[in-house]
Amino acid sequence: MICRRTPPDICCWKKREEKEAEEEAAETVYITRADSEDVTAFSYQLEGETLSFRYDGSNWTYDGDETVDIDEDALNTMVEAVSCLVAEEVIKEQGEPADYGLEEPANVITLTVGTENISINVGDEN
Repeated sequence: MICRRTPPDICCWKKREEKEAEEEAAETVYITRADSEDVTAFSYQLEGETLSFRYDGSNWTYDGDETVDIDEDALNTMVEAVSCLVAEEVIKEQGEPADYGLEEPANVITLTVGTENISINVGDEN
């Protein structure tokens, strides 16, 4: 039997890397945090019109016309992108909604997960 011992500096490096990952995860601020597979409805605005879709567990349908052919891969990609959003920066001293373009949002994205509706107001200011 051959035993191999990991050098101490590698063990310390791995532990330090794990600790840094844990600290980073603890500092993460989620805007949305849902499993995209649990999303049953999704809507967003495009050129002033709200486009709404429903998922029945196997197919997406457009609420405005169920006969419309949906690019389900594109829709799933959008749902995955907005179902777990992480804040890049936390604003400690909040201003007025108008300061961020939220008085009249540039877009409103809505997800339904179970019985919960999650709305994301997208401002026109960075």
